[in-house]
Amino acid sequence: MTNPVTTQQATILIVDDDPANLRLLTNYLVDVGFKVFPLKHGKYVFELFKRQHPDLILLDILMSEIDGFEICRRLKASPETRDIPVIFMSALFETMDKIKGFRLGAVDYITKPLQLEEVLARVQTHLTIQRLQRQLQEQNTFLARQKIRFERLAEATFEGIVIQDDACIIEVNEALLTLFGYQRDELLEQPFLDLIKPSERKAVAQYLLSEDAPPYQTSGLKKDGAVFFIEVQTKNMSYQESILKVTAIRDITWRRKMEQKTAQLERENLELRANIKERYRFGKLIGKSQAMQDIYERILTAAASDANVVIYGESGTGKELIAQTIHKHSVRHSHEFVTVNCGALPDSLFESEFFGYCKGAFTGADRNKPGYFDLAHRGTLFLDEVGELSVMEQVKLLRVIETGEYRPLGSNKSKSVDVRIIAATHRNVVELRRQELLRDDFFYRVHVITITTPPLRERKEDIPLLIDHFLEQHTSPYNRPILPGKIVEALYAYNWPGNVRELGNVLHRYLAGQSLEFDEAVSPVPPGFEGLGSGKEIQPLRGTLEAFEKRYILMALNEHRWHREHTAKALSLPIRTLHRKMKNFGLSQKK
Repeated sequence: MTNPVTTQQATILIVDDDPANLRLLTNYLVDVGFKVFPLKHGKYVFELFKRQHPDLILLDILMSEIDGFEICRRLKASPETRDIPVIFMSALFETMDKIKGFRLGAVDYITKPLQLEEVLARVQTHLTIQRLQRQLQEQNTFLARQKIRFERLAEATFEGIVIQDDACIIEVNEALLTLFGYQRDELLEQPFLDLIKPSERKAVAQYLLSEDAPPYQTSGLKKDGAVFFIEVQTKNMSYQESILKVTAIRDITWRRKMEQKTAQLERENLELRANIKERYRFGKLIGKSQAMQDIYERILTAAASDANVVIYGESGTGKELIAQTIHKHSVRHSHEFVTVNCGALPDSLFESEFFGYCKGAFTGADRNKPGYFDLAHRGTLFLDEVGELSVMEQVKLLRVIETGEYRPLGSNKSKSVDVRIIAATHRNVVELRRQELLRDDFFYRVHVITITTPPLRERKEDIPLLIDHFLEQHTSPYNRPILPGKIVEALYAYNWPGNVRELGNVLHRYLAGQSLEFDEAVSPVPPGFEGLGSGKEIQPLRGTLEAFEKRYILMALNEHRWHREHTAKALSLPIRTLHRKMKNFGLSQKK
């Protein structure tokens, strides 16, 4: 039966200056399945090695021009050929000759006259040894690479990693040592359950018996005896015919505190919801209109969640106030609320401002500087005018939002961050996405909870409350003026393109002694009110407003050729409301 070694087509080089011996060996070894290169002169060995590398060499010692000892010495001196097994063949019986051959690196010595079965047995033995050595070397190389890979992966993660064998710790990473306060040699060969609170060790031991189980929450025990909340997740791993258990450990103390705060917040929000409709203020937000009541409800929903929020609305509608109110009523309220005006941030400063930098990162960086993400850690990062970010800037932010990790400029180590994103924009996001100025993946990451702020022109019933608020801001309670009726009417009739911010500015200027001036270059007084305060008799407010409303609806109907749907849309009214008002005012198209 053919030996398994020969089936691999092993190649043998035979070097012997005896033609009969060379022919005999060659024919025999070819017959049993080897590929053979016969050489009569030793000087041709090194020429052959330029083209072929045999698996084994049968080398005669006594040859003319160059003997076997010299050939072996040269082969073992070269990194490319030193691992090829060399078996000497010689009629010499001197022990010193054999010793010399072994010192030069030969693996065996066959005495002439040769016995072919002995030659075959020794060739097969040394080829098998060589094959096993190669397999062992490959396995060791693989294991060394796996070890390096594991160490790099383990040190790159923020989680503690423990490898167990028979419930004892055989390897840990630096994150775990930092988490529990131990030195490496203090943990190796120790029971894993020593890291668990004693009263919970039995339950954790039961959990570790399962394979690919979901994360399990328990309590860890630090070296100093402190107990803290952790989450463990374990997975079995095959290693050198053994089954090891790899366990990841996360510190969830912050998460548990967040959960407790969330439960408390939900109770408080339930009480707040019960009373919210009776209130005209919510934080710094002011308004009793249904539109504002809806906003209050959305704020409470957002505050009870930790999901990202995007706030849409025109400039001056109070988007930042809404963001601040969400933060104030969320579990993150004890941490920073950091505002970033995305439209005012130059591209060249984007990374250094958001991610911070290390000393020496660039010319002028003479100290470490925290970025917005550092400042907002465990708090809220408010991205005002997020629609002004470039596509490349969106990509950089998206990575942090998705992974919770970023790298300061000049640092080779990533940092972990826990930040809630609240974004705001006055731009049309549908159009931005159509023009590919807003990435879909970035949009969906922040577009989780949405709030749309109503413009002031759609909640004019809140104007009196806002007027009182601004009067409180800019005057003393002992010297608070009463605005003339025509001023209030003008403020009510104006369209307010700048919304609440514009109202505040107009009132501030008026109280400072300026005339009533609006930001928009239109008359603040509607048709029919031009002479108000110039000798005309003051009429009751309700009838005057109704007369103005009738004229304004009639003007809008004529503008849209009495197309009721277009008119209702222009007036921001439901179509049924327009029909009702037309009926009340007796408005109909003349035929």
